[in-house]
Amino acid sequence: MNLKTLLLINTAIFSVGFLAHLSRIVLNTGLKVFGVEIPLWLSAIAVLVTGYMTYQNYAHSKKRNSK
Repeated sequence: MNLKTLLLINTAIFSVGFLAHLSRIVLNTGLKVFGVEIPLWLSAIAVLVTGYMTYQNYAHSKKRNSK
């Protein structure tokens, strides 16, 4: 597996996480893990992190493509 393929797989994985957290915020859905309620602000942080990681992986895969 070459680096470009790995970056595109990472982009897809981070995109799924981004969309899951974003939909949780938009739909105002509660989440409990082992009986503990996870606050929405934590998903807001996750949206920022996964969005950034998605963008960076995609941008690096395009740079590798142009070389």
